[in-house]
Amino acid sequence: MVKDGNHELSGRSVRGTVLVFPSGIGSSVGAYTIYSIKSNGSAPLAMVCKKADLAVATGCALADIPLIISEEAFASLETGQQVILDTRAEDMIRRR
Repeated sequence: MVKDGNHELSGRSVRGTVLVFPSGIGSSVGAYTIYSIKSNGSAPLAMVCKKADLAVATGCALADIPLIISEEAFASLETGQQVILDTRAEDMIRRR
C-alpha cells in the first residue's frame, strides 16, 4: 500500500501489479521491506526502475520478485496500463 499522502497513488495497493518507480532511495531496511511484503502476500508481481540501488536489487533477489532495470521500460509504462510479463523473454514486458 502506498502510504505517502502526497503521492497520486496514496492508499492504493501494489499487490499483484508491476510497480514502476525511478530508483530506490538507499534505505538500509529497503531489502527487508521488499522481502516482508512478499512474505505477507502484498508484493507486486515485478518491479521496473531506471536505476536500482543495492537495497532494491537485494530485496527483489531475496523475495524472488523480477526486477527490470530499463530506462526504456520505465518511460513507456503508465499508471493503470495492462501489460504481459514474461521473465523468459528478452523483452520481458509487452503492452496489451
